[in-house]
Amino acid sequence: MSFKKLAIIILIPLLLLINACESGVNSTMISSAGLYLDPEGLQPTEKFDARAIFYCKVTLEGSGPDTTLQASWVAVETNRAEPNTVVKIEEIKPNDSTVVFKLQNESHFWPTGIYELYLYLDGNLDRVIQFEVAHDYSAE
Repeated sequence: MSFKKLAIIILIPLLLLINACESGVNSTMISSAGLYLDPEGLQPTEKFDARAIFYCKVTLEGSGPDTTLQASWVAVETNRAEPNTVVKIEEIKPNDSTVVFKLQNESHFWPTGIYELYLYLDGNLDRVIQFEVAHDYSAE
């Protein structure tokens, strides 16, 4: 048997195996993500009131059973918190293509300043959304 025929006999099944493995890879992606004043995602915003509840609506495409989505809320630079204070980290395995994360400060007003929301898909940082908290009611 020639070397060429032997190479073809070995390479074709190998290429088919590689193709089958690639098609099994999780192809989930975040198709959209944004901050809202409401859980339905009808009132988009980049600026919140100090009394607000923060909502982030994420839409996934191709979500599989092994998909993990994480939201990490960070107070980057505010008037009453140390720089880059992690406020909350929430990780879920979505059952649906739409996920809504919620962050609420039940006992106090949010410190005014700049915040960031880090969204991780399957452990990899997918995007960072920056937003601001404006009016400081605790100063009144």
